[in-house]
Amino acid sequence: MLDISRRPQELAPPERDQLLATPAGKPQQQLYELKCWQLALLTALFASSAIDLRYGDESGFSLTPCVPYGWPPKGRQTAIRSEHKRVANVFGLMSQDLCCYLTQGNINSDFIIEAIDDFAKTVTRPTVIVLDNATWHVSKKVRAKADEWEQQGGFLFYRPTYSPPQPD
Repeated sequence: MLDISRRPQELAPPERDQLLATPAGKPQQQLYELKCWQLALLTALFASSAIDLRYGDESGFSLTPCVPYGWPPKGRQTAIRSEHKRVANVFGLMSQDLCCYLTQGNINSDFIIEAIDDFAKTVTRPTVIVLDNATWHVSKKVRAKADEWEQQGGFLFYRPTYSPPQPD
């Protein structure tokens, strides 16, 4: 099992007993700092080729255009093809390459499980998948599969619930 709780001094995170609950809608600063430290460690492990690090997310595409204005030649009207019923959703796992899973259905826990199951078959070294806290990423179904994926070398890492923008 991949243990990211051991740490060199220069990357020491806040102590776990400092993790305090905060009012609703506010980030838990200490938890956020811990997650940032863990992600920095994972990035260092990836840079040293000790692990593979993938960032997972999804997006939807449709042929319903959003074009508030355009510049056709004077006196000429231009039509934009639109198809309201066709939608493509994609779940991608990105590193130095991109592994994509496409569906015309909804993105849900079952689809995420199917995609990660398929991806896990290709894992040849410890691989960490960084996910946000979308409902379909943190569902009981997905979490129930985590042990199985860990046996195959795949580990899930969830970003903090609230991730403020990073300063440049």
